Amino acid sequence: KIFQNLLEHQVEIEQKLGKLEWINKEKNKSSKIRKTLNFDITNPTQVKDAILAHIKLAEGFKKVFSEYLEEGVQCIWSKKNNVLN
Repeated sequence: KIFQNLLEHQVEIEQKLGKLEWINKEKNKSSKIRKTLNFDITNPTQVKDAILAHIKLAEGFKKVFSEYLEEGVQCIWSKKNNVLN
């Protein structure tokens, strides 16, 4: 349900974070939303930039997804407990 709520906001989320890969494996109850950055971490000249880019991306994920996760969890809780918002 949480993944589905996020997916309903895919366009808005991707406007803020760029194109993402959305993977929902319903059979094993596993979901992923990820973004691949193009770095060669075996190349010592790219390691620092790769680390900084991943930190920036993680901060962006936290900021953007926390908006929608809070909303989604509240919505699911309300439906489960028959509470109207």
